[in-house]
Amino acid sequence: MIHLRRKIWRKYRTTDPVEIAESLGLEILYVKPEQLSKLGDRITNSTVVVDSSLNGREATQLIAKKIREYLIQNPNALD
Repeated sequence: MIHLRRKIWRKYRTTDPVEIAESLGLEILYVKPEQLSKLGDRITNSTVVVDSSLNGREATQLIAKKIREYLIQNPNALD
């Protein structure tokens, strides 16, 4: 995991998960829980869906988790 953090830092020079997600081409959608069923076709592997009722720290942790999952699925994304 430390190796991954170094690679991200060298490429993006930031530790902000939102900036990193956007740089990787991930789409972040902030939605209310009742709107989740309406998203349907908009959700892809490069979409991060965040419950808008989460506080800032929880939302950031969720985005960071999705970045890790995305990088595991797409190991060449940082090259």
